[in-house]
Amino acid sequence: MLGYSQVLSRIEQTTARHGAGKGPVDEVSFMKRHGLGGRILNTPLADEYLIRALGAKVSIDMRLDLYGDRALFELPCAMRGEAGRKDST
Repeated sequence: MLGYSQVLSRIEQTTARHGAGKGPVDEVSFMKRHGLGGRILNTPLADEYLIRALGAKVSIDMRLDLYGDRALFELPCAMRGEAGRKDST
């Protein structure tokens, strides 16, 4: 089983590979060829592509037009294992 830092490293590598905005085209093709589906642990840059291409349930959905800015600030807290962003009052 992969540790937390190994998972984050793989996510960062995948993010760098898809940083040009191409989307995970090869990965989606592989999944379709082999009939793979279900929930996907994705990078923040791949969410919309995976949803459109596969109708997949993704773990990180950064469509801010749908969820608002709060989702953007809650992601780093979730990655650190914190309960959530604290609003200053």
